[in-house]
Amino acid sequence: MSKSSLVLCFPTATIRLSSLVGKHLPLSSPQDIIIQSELLGNTKETEQETMPKAAQHILVWSSEQHTYALYEQDKRYQALLQGDEERWLAWLTTHTSFSFQGKHGHFNVQKEMRPRGGEGYWYVYRRQGKRTVKKYVGRTMDLIMARLEEIAQLLTQEANQLPTGTLRIHDQAEPSQELLLVSKLSPPRLPSLLVSRQHLLTRLDAGLDGTLTLLSAPAGFGKTTLVRHWMADRQKRSLLPPVAWVSLDAGDNDPVRFWRYVMTACQVFAPTFGQAALASLTTVLQPPFPLSPVETALRTFSNELVDLKRRGILILEDYHTITSQEIHETVTFLFEHLPATLHVIVLTRTNPPFALARLRARTELQELRTPDLRFSLEEIAVFFQQALASPPSSEAIRQLNTHLEGWAAGLRLVTLMLQRQTK
Repeated sequence: MSKSSLVLCFPTATIRLSSLVGKHLPLSSPQDIIIQSELLGNTKETEQETMPKAAQHILVWSSEQHTYALYEQDKRYQALLQGDEERWLAWLTTHTSFSFQGKHGHFNVQKEMRPRGGEGYWYVYRRQGKRTVKKYVGRTMDLIMARLEEIAQLLTQEANQLPTGTLRIHDQAEPSQELLLVSKLSPPRLPSLLVSRQHLLTRLDAGLDGTLTLLSAPAGFGKTTLVRHWMADRQKRSLLPPVAWVSLDAGDNDPVRFWRYVMTACQVFAPTFGQAALASLTTVLQPPFPLSPVETALRTFSNELVDLKRRGILILEDYHTITSQEIHETVTFLFEHLPATLHVIVLTRTNPPFALARLRARTELQELRTPDLRFSLEEIAVFFQQALASPPSSEAIRQLNTHLEGWAAGLRLVTLMLQRQTK
């Protein structure tokens, strides 16, 4: 969604909200809530719990305008904001509840403050039959439109799968148990234009003999594309072991969230793999246990890796977004105790604070850096032959490369410019 077009405004077309009356959850009376612990698997019915009051604002998806608009419940002719996700997150910092009517469903959202203070955490509520579903969503920065739609879709799917009168409801009362974004666990698509770089694919193969393969270069040098190409090529020849992929972002700097993503991704290695580690991650240990839940889970995870029947690969994309020192230390701990059943590939724009010198000394490290990832003159020529009906001359390519220095993203930009000129 373009930020330039996302501004505070009045809608140019009226959105009919009369059909929404009564569809969002009325929160004015006490309700029974069934809560199921994800960790223990037991279900209990709470006593009468006072539900939040009816929300004064509603966020609605408009199929006519293809955007989201925020309204006051009693002023549905005038949008407070329309589509602007940045302003939306700013609005959330000063409010504690709203209703959501999206493409995939509807629910109410309420912020609950923690006893120890802080910004608080958001929960969604939706009535399913005679009961009310309550799910943990996350912090304010997590409430982007795509996240709300994903939760709506999940609630709808759960309601359709369960028999009438029975509900599986998760009250994820701690941020460590928040809903994960499944899209972060899937590798991106390969681009349509792909230059074969066999010498680099061979180096990725060689890296499997060690602990870590590190691809470190600025944005646009083709790190992700190279690894995806390698995966596709080896998979086609049945040479690729199971791969766990995690696309990281700045929101993953919470150690529990980071390792939940990693351990969940690694469940592709075996049907029950990672379950014990994930359980440890969300268990609050009482004294005299000296280890934190993360440390306990990491040791359990390492022990589970030892028992794997076949080798797996863990790929961490965009590791440069991780700034948490605790996460760096726990990843280093994993490298130091990594069994031969797992190889890790890290994609980053900056040098990670790992013990790289130690890994080099043990010949456990394969490195692909900016000089390795630059396109050669021959690769540039192949790229333009694939992309353009009339590719540039050899001399023009040489001159171009003096400015681009093998930068893959720059080649794509030049290609787009030349394609427009020829139209």
